Amino acid sequence: MIFLLIAVLIFSQIIFSQNKERPFSLENNSIKSKLFLQKGDSLNKVIYFYKIPYSTIIFEKNVSGFKSKFDIELEIKDSNQEVIFRKFDSHTIELNNFELTRSVKDFFTGFIEFFLPKDSFHINISFNDLTINKRFYYDSKKINLLDDKVDTNSWLLVNSNYKRNNYQFVVDIFGDAIPHSSINYDLLLSSNNQIYDLQKITINDKDSLISELSFEIIKSANLNFSSEKSQIKLDIKNQIHKQSEDKIPKIEKDYLIIKNINQKLYEGDYSIKLLDSKDKLLN
Repeated sequence: MIFLLIAVLIFSQIIFSQNKERPFSLENNSIKSKLFLQKGDSLNKVIYFYKIPYSTIIFEKNVSGFKSKFDIELEIKDSNQEVIFRKFDSHTIELNNFELTRSVKDFFTGFIEFFLPKDSFHINISFNDLTINKRFYYDSKKINLLDDKVDTNSWLLVNSNYKRNNYQFVVDIFGDAIPHSSINYDLLLSSNNQIYDLQKITINDKDSLISELSFEIIKSANLNFSSEKSQIKLDIKNQIHKQSEDKIPKIEKDYLIIKNINQKLYEGDYSIKLLDSKDKLLN
């Protein structure tokens, strides 16, 4: 069977509103996050991405500027609702400009990687403000690793204006939505080895065909993520990798890159259709 993404994607203009009375605001869903799954034969790699506007973080003034300490905490429960482990991602931010501490356009981005066996899981996510020693629970996620179906955790949005020819991208996070933006984005989709029946990809609204999208298939690839200057970089290695000395598993998969997915689209609901040579849906 071929398990591919045939789903409605929401295109929405992302606008953050500043809450001057409460620096960390959960009401406006200011932290944007995304889960991305790389499913393997026995172990599955899970990556949690997050993006926090500076305006939601509490900064303390010191002699050199403004400083904040926080961590992102993931509490992972199995199908029996037992906590199997917790993951922490701790950071210190130092700024020398007061206006940056109130900015809704400047962000801190990060990611947390871990491995899970085949099961279903529930993840509770919190922002722990180490400046005021207070915890804010702000999100929860469900993961089903018992099958190979493609869902919203199977795709990732990447900036196509980076080094696409070298398979290097910048990851951007808008939750499970795609922004209406002047910046063009590619959609990276985790697939399987039967994707080679794919001949055409179209994007449609509820009434008609909008356009045909170009795409590329990358075989036996390994994804390497890194953080640099508040950006998340993605380097795709399309060759077979051996396990590193620290025995961290490498998950080799085939990936589909759908290019310029948001080009010329406006806010609304759209569906992507993956078609074979006879214009039949792959499913």
